[in-house]
Amino acid sequence: MTQYMHWLFTGYLFHSPTKLLFGLGIRKAIASEAPRFGKRALLIVDGNLASIGREISGYLEQGSVEVVVYDKIYGEPTIESVGDAAKHAVEIDPDVVIGVGGGSTLDTSKIVSALISNKMDIRDMFGVDRVPRKGRPLILLPTTAGTGSEVDRTAVVSEGHVKRSIISHNIAADIAIVDPELTVGCPPRVTAYTGLDTLTHAIEGMMSTASNPLVDALALEIVRIVDRYLRRAYYNGRDIEARFYMSFAATMGGYILSSTTMVYGHSISYTLSKYGVPHGLGTAFALPYAIKINIGVIPEKISRVAETLGIAERDPRRSSWRVVEWVQELLRDLGIPRSLKEMGIPKEDIKALAREMIETYPRPNNPRQLSIEETEKLYEEMWTGS
Repeated sequence: MTQYMHWLFTGYLFHSPTKLLFGLGIRKAIASEAPRFGKRALLIVDGNLASIGREISGYLEQGSVEVVVYDKIYGEPTIESVGDAAKHAVEIDPDVVIGVGGGSTLDTSKIVSALISNKMDIRDMFGVDRVPRKGRPLILLPTTAGTGSEVDRTAVVSEGHVKRSIISHNIAADIAIVDPELTVGCPPRVTAYTGLDTLTHAIEGMMSTASNPLVDALALEIVRIVDRYLRRAYYNGRDIEARFYMSFAATMGGYILSSTTMVYGHSISYTLSKYGVPHGLGTAFALPYAIKINIGVIPEKISRVAETLGIAERDPRRSSWRVVEWVQELLRDLGIPRSLKEMGIPKEDIKALAREMIETYPRPNNPRQLSIEETEKLYEEMWTGS
């Protein structure tokens, strides 16, 4: 318990603003939950999930809720795509916004909800606590097990090639309905990317200097679940036990995101998005490097992951390297590229990417701060996969 003694004197913060309904078949509860907010709903649904959208619309109609569907969600949110959705939302003026889909759809729904209630430019929301008023009532149903967006207070949107974050209690969902059955149709590649994103939330969140005992406890449980169930969900999408636990892990990861900060792994991923690298793939690829960056300063903390996995050694540094090896093996099993070269990232872009990581996506809560020279060396290693 000594690792937590300092919290007796400093205290810590844990955010959990969203009502959570979790379980197999729980999506049907939308019929009773949505009418509490009114009789007119805007259903924002991933453009590739028409059948799920129709099913959710049916439940809403059972609750005597009028449904207007917006399904122009393809890819990660941009200022333009969110602006188009918000324009339709303002015209519809719904009593409740309902988002159904992966992290991109859920983030879009959060921002749209906020823009209905806050007549402002989306750019003025960028940053922390810059959304003045609570958004229109919001219910989120994830169809992937990864981002945890359904329970966190963050949305990420692209402005050109730059990732911008909106962090505020006023964009958090009122209700999250997490039904693992909705993830059964998720293809293997997306299952891998989103599941590994959950793992990065756990390990990066735990490494952050803003972590706390509750974050650490959730993180270690996520590690246990991912180790046991992610491969199963990847190889057999209809393995409902694996889907159940991966959805559980993803939701816990969302709570981590609301209560601490990510470290350099997420910064690396953001620099790769301009090349069309999906967020989950980017964070997964970066995770071993994010761990290696911090082994020299927090080996005891990283070694707790090794203890959870049953691979710990007596020396905390060696245990931490075992964690790196475990992550690398998992990435290989799930078909994650081993290098930036394999991803098609031009070698001549390495120095610019390193500077972008340091200047555009700094991580003051990373235990070890990198110089520009160290970051350039890091990107060279990632390009070769060393």
